[in-house]
Amino acid sequence: MYELYITMSFAKELKKLNNKERERIKEKLKSSKEAPFRYFERMTASSLFKMRIGKYRVRARINLTKKEIWPLSVKLRKNAYKKHNKLE
Repeated sequence: MYELYITMSFAKELKKLNNKERERIKEKLKSSKEAPFRYFERMTASSLFKMRIGKYRVRARINLTKKEIWPLSVKLRKNAYKKHNKLE
């Protein structure tokens, strides 16, 4: 089982969402602790992973050796892949 570590920037972005969306994202992240690759896909040409949750995308760093999931951002799909939002 993987450990989930929430970054301050992710928590701040999550707080901006309405309660329904926030709870939906939290539940999906909790579910991903059992089998993260059932929910996350590797992003093209990147070391980051993405999870689709309705119209939102969660970008995360997954450490395979330490079994850690670090969600980095949650954004609307239309804004999630713009160059200025790149986290690498």
